[in-house]
Amino acid sequence: MRSSLHLRPMVMVGLVLSSIVTIGSAQEDITIDPILLTVDRFEAKQGRLSPGFEVITSEQIENASQQSLPEFLSANSGLSLVNNFFGNGTQSAAVDIRGFGAVGDENTLILLNGIRIKNNDLSSVNWSSIPLDSIDRIEIVKGSGGVLYGSGATAGYINVITKRQQPNEKSMKVRTDLGSYGTRSLDLSGTTSGDNAGLWVFGQRYNSDNYRENNEERRSVAKIDYQWYGEQSVLTFTAGADRLDLRTPGDLFVNPDGLGFPGVIAPISSIDRKSTDSDQDFLTLDGNSATLSATQNMGRWTIIEEVSFRDSDSSLFSSGNQEFSNIETKVWQISPRVKYDALELLMGSEFIFGLDYFKWDRTHTRATTPETIETQPFGVADLDQTNIGVYGRGTLGLTDDFTLALGFRHEQQEGEAIDSVDSSAPTPFGTTNNAATSKSQTLKNNAYDLGVVYSLAGGIDIEASTSRAFRVANSDEVFINAFNNGTFQIDRTFNFLEPQVSYTHEIGISWAHKKTYVSASLFQTDTRNEIRLDPVAFANTNYSVTQRRGVELQTTWQDERWLLRGNFSYIQPKFLNGERAGVPLAGKDIPLVPRNKIGVSADVQLGHNYNLGAKLNYTSDQFMTNDEINAFGRKIPSYSILDLNVRKHIGAWTLAFKVNNALNKEYFTFAVNSTTVGNDAFNFYPLPERSLFLTVDYAFGQ
Repeated sequence: MRSSLHLRPMVMVGLVLSSIVTIGSAQEDITIDPILLTVDRFEAKQGRLSPGFEVITSEQIENASQQSLPEFLSANSGLSLVNNFFGNGTQSAAVDIRGFGAVGDENTLILLNGIRIKNNDLSSVNWSSIPLDSIDRIEIVKGSGGVLYGSGATAGYINVITKRQQPNEKSMKVRTDLGSYGTRSLDLSGTTSGDNAGLWVFGQRYNSDNYRENNEERRSVAKIDYQWYGEQSVLTFTAGADRLDLRTPGDLFVNPDGLGFPGVIAPISSIDRKSTDSDQDFLTLDGNSATLSATQNMGRWTIIEEVSFRDSDSSLFSSGNQEFSNIETKVWQISPRVKYDALELLMGSEFIFGLDYFKWDRTHTRATTPETIETQPFGVADLDQTNIGVYGRGTLGLTDDFTLALGFRHEQQEGEAIDSVDSSAPTPFGTTNNAATSKSQTLKNNAYDLGVVYSLAGGIDIEASTSRAFRVANSDEVFINAFNNGTFQIDRTFNFLEPQVSYTHEIGISWAHKKTYVSASLFQTDTRNEIRLDPVAFANTNYSVTQRRGVELQTTWQDERWLLRGNFSYIQPKFLNGERAGVPLAGKDIPLVPRNKIGVSADVQLGHNYNLGAKLNYTSDQFMTNDEINAFGRKIPSYSILDLNVRKHIGAWTLAFKVNNALNKEYFTFAVNSTTVGNDAFNFYPLPERSLFLTVDYAFGQ
């Protein structure tokens, strides 16, 4: 019976593939209006999308009911949202492509205007620095991005493109949001431009008490974009600053049967979901960024020179651990690249070559209180990293209908780690800390991809690809701060891990018509030395072999009034060998990966400038984050979330009313099995029930 269930998604894909071919073969050749995309790190207009490529437009973002980017991505593209501890989708949340679970954001690369924005540690992307109202489009690429971007793009990448000015444009907009949990925000944006230069500015102030106690959030964001454009050159300067203050409520304890603590019975139905036992905990984050790029078009050659700098200063206080930590990170990136357009010479061929230079400087300081972090920290760890990668990629038009793509990347990484301890400083619980021995590491990694696309009449594309990608351990994954049961002291060590290597094989088919887009993909990713946390040793390590097989379906239908979208994904995430606590892992599911996700949405434009929208997303159950042997007996339950919105345009005004989780479901997406308490106890992070929001926009000059 189990094997027949596994075949059902394959049968569904087979039916979709045959339907696409049948429908497409009955159509005449059609012309699709091209859209602007960032292909191979160069902007170009494309008439067709490959099966693993998805674009979300600014119009879809404006009609969304979600308040943060990761929540929007999860609701609108079928991606999984992991580590969403607080339900606000800002600091802890991570987006997972194709089933990497707890390390999803270490294998899904997040880019802002083509620039890597995730720090070289286990912290998530600072989503609060990317307000939805500042986004022009989002490009989602499923499948390896290792050739173009290097480490951390194993499952794919998400490129967020912010709004920019157009020639001879003058506009200004103010937006305010009011909603549940004391949420209120104010956005201001404006554009002014002439024939050769333009300026776009954006500012936001956001405040919310959020769903739970001790979860207040205060953030400020400012962005600026200046462009000068000549006949053959474009010069762009962007800069941004953001500040986040967030109270962190921690998890809640559930013990349904009273095991481990006799008499202490705490079923989930009796839990006050909004409560906290960590009313002193908080985090702050300050960030600044700047990018300068120059694009030159010289006939068949296009050259981009790009330099960016980013810094962040984050602090976290955990009263339960008696520890206050501060992390300062500075990142330089230099990325020159060139494209040669041979479309006329070699039947639609082009070639790109580029170099990426990264310089990371990270200092992690620990103390017992916020007051002693400057005067007497007990430990300071410096981890510096330098990466140099060179890559090339070619697209060859072998015939009018047959295209071959081939890419290769070589990257070298130098890492150095230095630790120091002040033995006279106060420490958590008065425990002695032993400084880690300094270490360094040199790594050389390669990535490649090879793909073919065959285009049929009627807008049908068939695509097959194979690729190799890599990931290196980040600074948090190589630093171990462990209690020694023999000496009753804290041993601090640096443990450089082996690089993770993944091989992905994929076949897909898509059909594009003037009103309809349908795609289907089958993929398999085999990973060697996958970097994950060992929940028994509580240290990051290399897992020998893991495998993910899956099916992805996507469809869009649009006319003058309606926009209908649907997506379905099925993933088998498996350990192929190894053991934990003497139990074999072979054949066990990787935790925090739902096997099934289904999403449907509908937007309709009614008379009198009304727009109605509804989105329904289903996520199947999944194993808790530390249940690698699949033996806990209780999973994170499946859930379905319905979001509704209505929008009205009145001249220069736009009013929107949004209802998130309209069915008032109680659910959670992250839980830890409390093995020391009993076989039925766990800790979890509850997420918000029904919430309401009102948005008001006013566009000056309209």
